[in-house]
This record gives sequence, structure tokens and C-alpha cells, in this order.
Amino acid sequence: MSLGTERRELRSLENTLKEELGGKRSLIMGIGNPERGDDAIGTKTAKSLKCELNNISVLDCRTNPENYLLEARSLEPEKVIYINAVRNGAPSGKLFFKELDLNQDNQFSTHKIALGSISNILSGLLSGKIGKKDFHLLGIEIADTFQMTKKVEKRVRDLTNVFSYVDQVAKPINKKGF
Repeated sequence: MSLGTERRELRSLENTLKEELGGKRSLIMGIGNPERGDDAIGTKTAKSLKCELNNISVLDCRTNPENYLLEARSLEPEKVIYINAVRNGAPSGKLFFKELDLNQDNQFSTHKIALGSISNILSGLLSGKIGKKDFHLLGIEIADTFQMTKKVEKRVRDLTNVFSYVDQVAKPINKKGF
């Protein structure tokens, strides 16, 4: 991927996120296995974002996002974004931002419980205050599960920069805890 293409991809993501998260209480759930190379992208990004964001809440869920549902509920988000590694056959580091289809349990998931199921449970815990169109996956194409590649590591910095900018237009999250 050329530098120009990469910049356009990041600018497009930034604009999409500003539109999706602007004025909304938003939650990022980073998912990944820190011992599996590129698969750690979600958890590494979450750790980086926790230090940078004021209005968007971040949970580092590691390999078990289902264990964070009560904490997520206590934050009362209006939008949820899962950051996770994907394998779609695209070049390493390619970004995918997609609305989750909550009717399709196996979409993009290698986890014990699919993200669609987790989203359905969280929506129920929030008594329907968050709609089925308010759950998104920000997937990063990975290449190596033995070590983190430079391309994927760079995406941690790229996403931290993008979300730091988007954080300025997000509505502050309810940080009362559970």
C-alpha cells in the first residue's frame, strides 16, 4: 500500500468515525491475544488509546470481550466499536470499518462468543437504548501470529492519532462505573 493510499484510507476512516461518533457517548472495545503477534492489534491499540482519549471510553478486553459486558453496560454507550484483527486476504495493515450484522453470529470472529452475539447481549443489557446499527468492527488485516509485524505495529500509532482527533467531537462517556 503506497503512502498516499494509506493517508487517504486514514482520512476516510477519520471522517467516517467523526460522523458515526460525533455527539455520541462512544465505547471502544479492543480485542486480541497479546501473545499472538499481529493478533494483539486490538489490545495494543486499546492500551494506547486509554492514555490519549478523554471523551471516548476504552476497554482492553484481550481475548474475552464477554467478560467486560457489565462494565460496558455501566458506561451507557450509544456507539460501540470493536477493534480486532481480521483475515480477509487483503494486504497486511488494511483497515476495515463495518457495521456488524447482529443477525449473523459468525461474522469476522474466531472468539469463543462471536461479536454479533456479544453485541446482542450488550444491547439487551442496555434495555434497547443502543440500536443494532450502533455496533461496528474496526478490523485490521494481519499477517503473522508469531510476532507483531512493523506494518501492523504502525497501525497502533495511526489509530491512536485518528481516535485522538475524533475524541474531540465525541460526547463524554458516563464514567460512573458499575
